[in-house]
Amino acid sequence: MDVQAINSKPNEAQGVSAKGFPIIIKDLIYQYNMNLCVLLETHVSGSKAEVIIRKLGFKSWCRSEAEGFAGGIWCLWNKKEWNIKPLEVHKQFTHLNIKDNENQNWYCTCVYGSPQPGTRSSLWEELENFAVIIQGPWCVGEDFNSIIFLEETGGSFNLSQHSRRFQECIQKRGQKDLGFSGPPSPGK
Repeated sequence: MDVQAINSKPNEAQGVSAKGFPIIIKDLIYQYNMNLCVLLETHVSGSKAEVIIRKLGFKSWCRSEAEGFAGGIWCLWNKKEWNIKPLEVHKQFTHLNIKDNENQNWYCTCVYGSPQPGTRSSLWEELENFAVIIQGPWCVGEDFNSIIFLEETGGSFNLSQHSRRFQECIQKRGQKDLGFSGPPSPGK
């Protein structure tokens, strides 16, 4: 099973609503033989989201709605490669049970942590609850809107209370930060 993370922000001004966005995604599907895709901060919901998703070429999906023009998580896949069962769809995460075509079972939680620390704190509780009940491999990834190492701040002296809470959540369950590879995101 080949899983690749692709960090791409085509036309940040319009994101998934950009006219050429479906072409970019279809090119990535072709280039990387991509059968599973997670899009964060889509800023689109309702019938407009359905129209865009149908243009992307995936046969199955689940999504959390954007709230106004904030947030939104889309998990898109092709059933020929993946048997995916969404276990919970929440405004800050989508929790999936995945079986690949070799019948290997694992869990994936796709996260977009709220930029508001008070709202984001409930995410840590949810992740800790999952960690207690999950049996088997579990991948948690995406944009937590938080840090666990001072080096990620570019020079701050202390981790905030909310960042320490995130650090505690990760360490408490024996999870590891695999780091990030690619161009830096704005503000990071």
